[in-house]
Amino acid sequence: MDTAVVAALVIVVSLAFYVMLDGFDLGVGSLLLLERDERDRDLMVESISPVWDGNETWLVMVGVTLLGCFPIAYGVLLPAFYLPLVSLGFRGVAFEFRFQTVRMRAFWDAAFCGGSVLAALCQGVVLGGVVQGIAVGGTTFVGGALDVFTPFSAFTGVLLLTGYAVLGAAWLAWRSPGRLRDFAHRRLVALWIPFGILAIVFVYWARDVSPAIDSRFGAHPGFFGGLLLIFVALWVLGLRMIRRLRPIATFVVGLAMFGQGFVGLGAAVAPWAVPYRISVWDASSPSGSRLIVLVAVLVMVPIIVTYSAFAYWVFRGKTRDLEVGA
Repeated sequence: MDTAVVAALVIVVSLAFYVMLDGFDLGVGSLLLLERDERDRDLMVESISPVWDGNETWLVMVGVTLLGCFPIAYGVLLPAFYLPLVSLGFRGVAFEFRFQTVRMRAFWDAAFCGGSVLAALCQGVVLGGVVQGIAVGGTTFVGGALDVFTPFSAFTGVLLLTGYAVLGAAWLAWRSPGRLRDFAHRRLVALWIPFGILAIVFVYWARDVSPAIDSRFGAHPGFFGGLLLIFVALWVLGLRMIRRLRPIATFVVGLAMFGQGFVGLGAAVAPWAVPYRISVWDASSPSGSRLIVLVAVLVMVPIIVTYSAFAYWVFRGKTRDLEVGA
């Protein structure tokens, strides 16, 4: 198989893993201040602390593969999305600092929650910017830093934040005992229907802002219509699982909805490295460079998967009520 295509698939799969896995811990962070009890907030953070670093490793994989295999796309996409991407760092600082203090715990809780909300919104803005297209002259970004901020990208930010909050609530309902489990279930009930509505609106709005996507839908109505029906079926199934108090099944259904959305988005945007201007072949590095990166990926991915699986296995079950801070 063409190594450019393989590298593109590595990026798509890594990005999907990042969104699905880091999405639920961003969702937990975005819900943090809705819980008033400090001990329950500690439990919320404890539930994600063993795995959140591993979840973010997939984003590093995306960046390394993009730089090594598609440097032209990297050079276009990074300046196009500088402002929303810069916002991602603050959340990590707040996460670590809240464990080191009791007196300032409320401040760092607010910082972690705000950073999680901002990160989710900004990731959605980037997704919206990708869908609506980027101003490119030749192989250079010719737009401005504020071009990405449009009503559509803002809407996509709200959609992604809502979806992450759904995943976070399902995770907490699964992993938490007693009162916190009930809190998470109430959030699921409140967010599931809005998430489904926002996702459907996104599909039709994306067709409106992107003639290329609309053309792809028109050329393959059966495929994309089938994906939409699958999404609706998963949404209905998730609603039934919520009503039956089955948080593990709800979490799995939520992950499946995100995964199915990635399939649809990938099919709509392919084969563009910079939608809808530069293809993966035009953006790719020399074949030797791609091969070196892919060999490194072949070595690292099993390590990442093994480490992540081990962490999830060791810290399985309900989150324990631990004393944190000093």
